[in-house]
Amino acid sequence: MVANNFKNSFTNFMGNFQPMDLNIFKGTVSKNVEALTAANQVWMEGIQAASRRNAEIAQNSAQKSFECLKDCSVNPNMQEMQQAHSNCMNDVIHNFTSNVREMMEMSSKASLEVFDILNKRASDAVNEMCLVCQPQKAGK
Repeated sequence: MVANNFKNSFTNFMGNFQPMDLNIFKGTVSKNVEALTAANQVWMEGIQAASRRNAEIAQNSAQKSFECLKDCSVNPNMQEMQQAHSNCMNDVIHNFTSNVREMMEMSSKASLEVFDILNKRASDAVNEMCLVCQPQKAGK
C-alpha cells in the first residue's frame, strides 16, 4: 500500500516534467571541449613564448656578464675597476627588473586570454542551460 502510494505520487510528480532535448546538452559539452582546447592552445603558446624569451634573456645575461668581467679585469687602476664593477652591477639590477617585468607581462597576457576564452564559454553555457530550462510551449 505504501509502495503503491509512493509509485502513484512519483508518477504524478514526474508527469509534470517536459522531456529535455539531449542534443542541446551534447552541443553544450562539445562547445565546452572546444573552449577548453582553445584555452589550452593559448596557454601553451604563452608558455612557449615565455620559454623562448627566457632563453634569450639567459643568453644575453651570460654575454653581458662576460663583458662585465672582461671590463673589470682589464683595468689596472683599482678605482676604475671599482667604477666598472659598480656600473656592471647597476646594469645587472636594471636588466633583471626589466626582464622580470617583461616575463610577468607575458604570463599575465596569456592568463588573461585564457580567462577571456573560459569566461565567455561559461557565460554562453549558462545562457544555453537557461534556454533549455524554460518551459516549452504546447506547439513545440
